[in-house]
Amino acid sequence: MKTRTLALLIALFLLGLFCALNWQALSTPSALSLGLMEVQAPLGLILLGATVVISGLFLFYIVSQQAYLLMESRRFTKELQAQRQLADQAEASRFTELQTRLEALVAQLEQGRQGAEQRLQAKSDEAVRELSAHLAEMEDKLDRALARLG
Repeated sequence: MKTRTLALLIALFLLGLFCALNWQALSTPSALSLGLMEVQAPLGLILLGATVVISGLFLFYIVSQQAYLLMESRRFTKELQAQRQLADQAEASRFTELQTRLEALVAQLEQGRQGAEQRLQAKSDEAVRELSAHLAEMEDKLDRALARLG
């Protein structure tokens, strides 16, 4: 139990105990002036009743404030949840966009690799042809040189 609640309950208990112990004095009629006339009524009970009414009004005010704050809290929670969903959707959209861009870059790199591989293969084939041609030319010169000697 909160300290304030406990203090309020103790104060109410002490007030009730005071009223019970002094009931005779509270209920004794006395002359009361209402401005234009005087009446005989128990002043203690009137003040006690006024205290109860004011306490009830304060209690009603506190309960209505709590209810209002609870409704506001629920509304803010719903708004926060909606904003969180929007943020999650935006984040998911960004991830999807990033994935699409990464896939495009990977495809572009793959095409570049294949192009480089084809150019390398073409240069390799050209080098093999040139070497074959040079070897054939050297072989031809060797055959002619051996034919002259032999």
